[in-house]
Amino acid sequence: MDNIRFFARYLRLYAYSLRRLDEATEGAVYDFLADWFPRKALWAAVSSMKIYLASFKKFFHWMGATGLVSPATVAEVLSTLKDERNFFLRQVAEEFPNGGPGLWPDESPVPPQSSLSD
Repeated sequence: MDNIRFFARYLRLYAYSLRRLDEATEGAVYDFLADWFPRKALWAAVSSMKIYLASFKKFFHWMGATGLVSPATVAEVLSTLKDERNFFLRQVAEEFPNGGPGLWPDESPVPPQSSLSD
């Protein structure tokens, strides 16, 4: 839940308009995961990004099931989480190009963009 609380703070303090969690859009989730989190979170690492992806997936499933957001919003967010997963992981890995916090001993490196087939 701390992951979602951190996202809620981002929405209130850094997003272009003050938003509540039930007003979050696919674009806000994308901006947070692709740009803001890798640059600003001190604990940003490939392993923490994987945890954030799982948290967002569970949270938006719950938001849809309880009727707090529309099914279309849930579908858009889940699609973004799935389709952009490798991009989000690369963003965190590239923030620490020498390994650093971007790579923990128990995980393999994230492949560079050129080695991925679309």
